[in-house]
Amino acid sequence: AERSQAEAAAHAAAQAEDPGVFDYDTWAGKAAEVRAREEAAAAAAKAAEAPRARYIGTLLAKAKEREKVNEQVMERRLARERDAEAAEFGDKPKYVTSAYKKKLEEDRLAAEAAAAAEAAADARGVEQRGMGGFYASLAANVALGGAAASHRHAGAVVDGDDEEKDVERIKAEAAAAAAKATAAAADTA
Repeated sequence: AERSQAEAAAHAAAQAEDPGVFDYDTWAGKAAEVRAREEAAAAAAKAAEAPRARYIGTLLAKAKEREKVNEQVMERRLARERDAEAAEFGDKPKYVTSAYKKKLEEDRLAAEAAAAAEAAADARGVEQRGMGGFYASLAANVALGGAAASHRHAGAVVDGDDEEKDVERIKAEAAAAAAKATAAAADTA
């Protein structure tokens, strides 16, 4: 009885302070309205935001890369032409602008950066380069008929004549295995 009187007193005090304190439906309705307004504001902000192209950055980067490759091809072609004309105009002075010198320096730095990136990619190994790296190393694998300069055999690097003998031995073993498989297939047929 004491407890119910204390509860009743607390209930009355809470209602005196806020008449809607026990009105859950009103509170839930207001919360839903607030949530709906926030969602509408977020949707309006998203609609007002300018749409961004998803792939244009990648396309532009690839276009710049192709442009640099084309410039390198053109430079090589011009160098060959200059070499061909050297006999005829070799005694004439050559003039190079500062802008061209700057471009040559930028090209040299870009080539060094590309070589460093390639060396770092080679150092990471096949497992970190994905399936493309796996297939590239598979194509270079001497045991599978690839043309690698040197390969690891039982943990040791094989060089020179030993490598050629190993390659021949592996090719002979592969040919023998293929002949054996062909003979087995012919026997079952």
